[in-house]
Amino acid sequence: MNLKVGDFVFAGSDGRGQVKSIKNNGDVVVEVTGAKGPVANLYDAEEVRVIPSTDDLERAASFEFRSRHVTDFNPCDANVAAMTQYIRANGLHWDLDGLESAFTFLQRAGRLAPVSSATPAKAEEPTVPKRPALTKEDVAKMDGPTFWKAVRERPDELKALGIKI
Repeated sequence: MNLKVGDFVFAGSDGRGQVKSIKNNGDVVVEVTGAKGPVANLYDAEEVRVIPSTDDLERAASFEFRSRHVTDFNPCDANVAAMTQYIRANGLHWDLDGLESAFTFLQRAGRLAPVSSATPAKAEEPTVPKRPALTKEDVAKMDGPTFWKAVRERPDELKALGIKI
């Protein structure tokens, strides 16, 4: 477990705490809420779980929201600002429920910029136009460099025409 100073943790039955320091010998000093003193060695606790930071939880909620609304939410600066303002003004949390509430209200009120049709929701593989199949007439008209280019790039077609390469 990679703990750093400032991480919040659950330290077994000792309760919730925040890492205050990490000693050279690896001991982690945690100030535990409700305990009489710091836990000298966090690794002696029965169970240790890092509590995700608020930033981590908000980032995860944003990612989940964006993955659910790839086709109907434009993540432009104006829409992000409108969502942020709505969440703050209405005392919502920046979690999936808060994001969904803000999105639903703002979308119904027509206060969100539409999804741009110029940017596809899902990246599509580029299509390469097919070249017409070579004919014996095409090969007969080729100059030397063009023929050798066809030998490099289209050997199967030349072989199918009975041309030995």
